[in-house]
Amino acid sequence: MQYIEFLSKDNNVLSDIYSTIFYVKYNSSFTVSEEDYRSAIKSHSIQPIFKLFFLYPDESIRRDLTPYLLSDGELSITYDVGVRRKLSVSLLNTSGDWRVSSTDGFLWKGAKFKFCIGFRTSDIEYLCPAGVFILNEFSTSHKYKTNVYSLELVDKFGGLDGTVGGNTIDDIYVPVGSNIYNMTKELLSGEKIAGVPYDNRSIHFPTNLFNETTPYTINKTSGSNDTIGDTIKTFATILNSDVYYDVYGHMTFEESPDNVLVNSKFPIWGLDADDINFVSPSIDANLQKIYNVVKVEGGNINGAIMDYTVKNSNSKSPTNISVFEPTPYKIVDENISSVELAKKRAEYELYKKSLFPLSISFNSILIPHLDVNQVIEIFD
Repeated sequence: MQYIEFLSKDNNVLSDIYSTIFYVKYNSSFTVSEEDYRSAIKSHSIQPIFKLFFLYPDESIRRDLTPYLLSDGELSITYDVGVRRKLSVSLLNTSGDWRVSSTDGFLWKGAKFKFCIGFRTSDIEYLCPAGVFILNEFSTSHKYKTNVYSLELVDKFGGLDGTVGGNTIDDIYVPVGSNIYNMTKELLSGEKIAGVPYDNRSIHFPTNLFNETTPYTINKTSGSNDTIGDTIKTFATILNSDVYYDVYGHMTFEESPDNVLVNSKFPIWGLDADDINFVSPSIDANLQKIYNVVKVEGGNINGAIMDYTVKNSNSKSPTNISVFEPTPYKIVDENISSVELAKKRAEYELYKKSLFPLSISFNSILIPHLDVNQVIEIFD
């Protein structure tokens, strides 16, 4: 199994921060192009494959659990800040290793797993990483005289936001003017249990935000419902960014796109009306979910309220205030300490709230590299 670069000039469809997102295993000595990948998916001759690996705490592979993996699992991916990926899997207990143990079993709080999805043709196996997960819940049943274990897994942010872990016995105190990138690293390097940090993998962080600092003091009290993940989400809000874990298990801060950036994104896939991957399409729209005016009311600084209002006046937007009845949305956040911060927050929220809520649903065979917050084209 090895990485292989796809023969594409722009590499838009399959590229990510590592240049390529696929492991490719092939049975003969030839190069694999992007067009080969496209053609394989559009054919009727692919066989989906799924692989599950049990990991050491440092996320290196400890054991391949694929031979025990049953076919009734589900991977869900949602465009959220924090946990984005959830995985449900069922496995046969034929190895005798399914013990509730912190040292020699798979079933323990915080146990880590890696999941991959892909497909194979007669000559090639394409395998795409689909996330690093931690164990949330498990149950067992005695089906067909063989123990079957059902595992509910969440991506690594669940270990920070209280889903699986992230509550601390110490207060979290971040003084005003603290560097956000450094504070995030410090929180993740803290001890989850003796000698084991929450996360020691590198963080993907926009270079233009490296010097950004907290505009106010953040204080989270131990014993409350506040978590490390809540603090990191607060950092993301200050930066007007999303924060989540990517498919390789790296925490990622990503600046939220504006309309121009979304419209200029290169589509990672295209579908036609008669495509075998575009089955039973349906369209749904809810006009009541549109807000095209956002007012942010911040803190009281020396008797003045730090507030700002923005309106969708983009002539290219179908929900701008000239053609769509103005519909206001108000946010109150006392942590906003300046008009500039209120303006940035209002612009960030307006982008999300004024998107036309047009939903297109369809069924498809497996297209492994599709992900949230990406663009596809539909010709119908």
